[in-house]
Amino acid sequence: MGKCRRDIVLESHSHCWFSQRPTVIPLVRLYALRVLRHRGMTEIGLHAAFRAVVVSRLTYVSPAWSGFTTRTDRQRVDALLSRSMRCGFCPPELPDFDQLLQEADDQLFERILNNPQHTLYQLLPPQSLQHHRSITSDAASMTDNCMNTKDT
Repeated sequence: MGKCRRDIVLESHSHCWFSQRPTVIPLVRLYALRVLRHRGMTEIGLHAAFRAVVVSRLTYVSPAWSGFTTRTDRQRVDALLSRSMRCGFCPPELPDFDQLLQEADDQLFERILNNPQHTLYQLLPPQSLQHHRSITSDAASMTDNCMNTKDT
């Protein structure tokens, strides 16, 4: 494995809301991963720890704040993820930051849709009771009709 720098820190000097949030990944967390690797933790264990310590921190309540991020903010997080992959802290198949944010949005929306007791459920439009026929069922019925007319 290549030599990894100890200064993996997210910093943003822009004046957007995202930069005002405590989004700096403390070096202590990444240092802890290095110590765990040095003490013999398996690669799978390191990947699980990275998701628990770093990715969870990056995506925490992201549906609420991700719209305020700039392209530069997202590029910096992607750089952190790339460097962490090179250091062996996270799996190579870990999605980029935009995909992680999209997954968090999708999970929230799915929870809202499937829980009528959710606070945001009442803000959804009423469900449509119209049933739409699929093209495949129409094609199948047309095929059946054609076959029945040939038999007679």
